[in-house]
Amino acid sequence: MSKHMPKVPLVQTLRELLRDVFRQRGAGVPNARFARALGYADGYMQALIDAGLAEERELLQVVAEERTRTDGPGSSELAPVAESEVPPVARAVA
Repeated sequence: MSKHMPKVPLVQTLRELLRDVFRQRGAGVPNARFARALGYADGYMQALIDAGLAEERELLQVVAEERTRTDGPGSSELAPVAESEVPPVARAVA
């Protein structure tokens, strides 16, 4: 890879690899197939870092964006639950 290569197509390729990884994980594909897709994405990210074309924090941001696109936010605010909606077993434990 050349350091003069435009970054946009490289990041787009990474996004496609990551979408494939997250899609396969969600579909429950056989482990060997999932591991291969994960290895491609991981190796591609390592090559970008080794070539000086990207920094780790940039790539982590891309991974987080694609994971959120596929799986939704990592956490969200829960609505309050009325006491009457809590099952008796849960109240006894608390």
